[in-house]
Amino acid sequence: MSVSPENGKPLLTQLTFTPKTYEIDFSGVLSNLVHVKWLEDLRLAMLSQYLPLQDLIKNDTVPMIASTAIQYKSPIRLFDTVSGTAWLTSLGRTCCELSAVFTIVDHNRIAAEATQQGLFINMKTLRPVRVPETLTTLFQQASGSHSAEGTTSPRAEEV
Repeated sequence: MSVSPENGKPLLTQLTFTPKTYEIDFSGVLSNLVHVKWLEDLRLAMLSQYLPLQDLIKNDTVPMIASTAIQYKSPIRLFDTVSGTAWLTSLGRTCCELSAVFTIVDHNRIAAEATQQGLFINMKTLRPVRVPETLTTLFQQASGSHSAEGTTSPRAEEV
């Protein structure tokens, strides 16, 4: 995982996945539901590395997903090794966008691309709150930006 601006993907997070037998549907390919689970695994790994969830909860703040969009490109089958890569694409005052790519390692083929729109909410009021300063600072450092509002980095199509 890296926040270095050289990779062009702020808060880059990578995990390796292997489909389980119970994740394969009747047609012999990975169930679409598993991509959502893997996105959550990537997001939690990113938070663990850069903005631990337990620290957020101590401040009555939690991340929340507002929307998820996945474009399926190539089927993933049992025994495929899949590399999942996620990074922050943009960061505003109260919202953020995460991009992810799932690549079948043996074929170096993109299996799916995804984006998630998210925000942070106060646990007591359930109302949106500003993005934590720690995250804003990390994003600005990694993207070479001085203002988080409207800042973007490469989208999944540019991977």
